[in-house]
Amino acid sequence: MRGPLGLICLLVVASTASAGEPFMFRGGTWVCDAPGRYDEVVGRQEAGESLGDLLRETRGHCVFVEEEEQDDMLPPFVQLLGEEDSHARVTFTMADERRFNVLHGAVTYVRYVGWTGRDRLQTRDEWRRLPGR
Repeated sequence: MRGPLGLICLLVVASTASAGEPFMFRGGTWVCDAPGRYDEVVGRQEAGESLGDLLRETRGHCVFVEEEEQDDMLPPFVQLLGEEDSHARVTFTMADERRFNVLHGAVTYVRYVGWTGRDRLQTRDEWRRLPGR
């Protein structure tokens, strides 16, 4: 009896873990620790402030994920944790691989949790259908 019960529990856990639809970001996207901070940094960028200045000033509070960096995103890609007004709380994991020489390298995995604009998300299927993918 112990074997089938363990299998049923495993199936229930596996099905709930994959229930969320994977998302990707639309183009370059800001992810910040609070919805208000996200609105502020997007407004400043739209007003013409340089990306470099914004990255320096918001270090520790916001990250900017460029379109090309999404190729380094690990499954389950961008997961939606919740929504508030026009904002989405998301989590995602990025891999940063550094080669020291042919035989030696290091991979660092960083998990991010933060807020972005709900309109900055698209399904993974939509993202894969974009030209050049």
